[in-house]
Amino acid sequence: MKVDITFDNSINAEPSSVWCGIKFIDWMNIEADSSLYLRPLAILLKKLVAIHNYNVPFHGGISSYVLTLMTSAFLRESPKASSIAQAFIHILSYYGAAFDPNRLMIYMGREILDVGVVPKQSDILVTDPFKPQMNAASTLTQFAEIRQLFFTTYRYLIELIMSGKEVEKGGILKRIYSES
Repeated sequence: MKVDITFDNSINAEPSSVWCGIKFIDWMNIEADSSLYLRPLAILLKKLVAIHNYNVPFHGGISSYVLTLMTSAFLRESPKASSIAQAFIHILSYYGAAFDPNRLMIYMGREILDVGVVPKQSDILVTDPFKPQMNAASTLTQFAEIRQLFFTTYRYLIELIMSGKEVEKGGILKRIYSES
């Protein structure tokens, strides 16, 4: 079992390397109250990147925090989906193909902004809701691989839907994870 423990619950005006996990839980609960799909969609995406070993920030992977901020911003900006499956397909398509990390940024988990040119501090710019001057994705160096994973998974799902094949319960996710 992996555990991340945060001891600092203060939010200072100055940048700090300490991430405030307790405040994030409060933020997440508020966001989840306003979006039915935030939690299940974040869990699906977190599982997808974990299976492919892109979830270790210390090795350039994406943190759960950044993935949740990206999911929240996407749900606020995108047309409302009629199901979690539709939302999953849309977010895979968006971050797998449409999102351009060279000109777009995730602003405090609330919106996706076109800033023209994103300063190259890391693969993607995701401002921290509690310290907007900080890039929550500063250690992410595998975003190109994660984008490819999202796009491949999206294409697989679309092909599966278009084929009209019956899929056994639970089988679709098993195939997504093993083939993408």
